[in-house]
Amino acid sequence: LCSADLGLLIQMYTAIGKCHCNLLQAELGNESFEDALWILENTPSACDLNDRSIVFPIYSGMFVLIRGGKIKKEDMRSYEQYLVQCFVDQAELHGDPIHLCRALAMQADTLNR
Repeated sequence: LCSADLGLLIQMYTAIGKCHCNLLQAELGNESFEDALWILENTPSACDLNDRSIVFPIYSGMFVLIRGGKIKKEDMRSYEQYLVQCFVDQAELHGDPIHLCRALAMQADTLNR
């Protein structure tokens, strides 16, 4: 799977997740977001992605679901900290200070609670 196709696949899963959330199907939306992250983390061509900003809507969508109490995990605190660290890592790889500031703000909010 080349990086261009990987980008399209991630965008597709993100769009599906957003659609489920818009239809008030939070669990299905979260599954799609998690699938997109799993693909990103387990595909060798992920390191060749030119535009990492395509992953930021995944984190945004998941945090909306978490903050809205729609996602239930056994250790919610650790899960949220893991997600926010992944968001910061991706923002650092992307290199745009706007995305990095947003990720760091989300991390500060998460660690503050």
